Amino acid sequence: MGTADVPRVRLRFLRRLAKKILPASAVTSYRRRRARRQYLQGLGEALSWPSEGQGDEALELEQITRRYGFYQALAKDALDATDEVLQTLDRRIEGLAARHGEQLRSIREEVAALRSSLQEFGRNLRDLAEQQRSERNAPP
Repeated sequence: MGTADVPRVRLRFLRRLAKKILPASAVTSYRRRRARRQYLQGLGEALSWPSEGQGDEALELEQITRRYGFYQALAKDALDATDEVLQTLDRRIEGLAARHGEQLRSIREEVAALRSSLQEFGRNLRDLAEQQRSERNAPP
């Protein structure tokens, strides 16, 4: 039973259901297999020998139109797949940028806290040194 035997609406429903249920790798594999089969069928039609009755221009025009539609569909599928990959990469990049931005903010806050505690430590150290000097210089 080929796809020509199944009504289009039912086939579309089954494809949507398969996309929801199956893992992405299985759906991608199916799409590749389907595109390869369509490509080879189209290539076979394009390379087939013209039969004796195909001398008229209407059939030639139909064949050219079919080839154009095939290549257009193939290009559309390739662009859709590329767009999907780019969108996935864009989402990953945005997530990384947000995460790294948050990390940078927390590191900057830590550095500011360390600077202030270091300045406080320096002040305390100076005060302690002055106290020791004054104790040494004080009369007994």
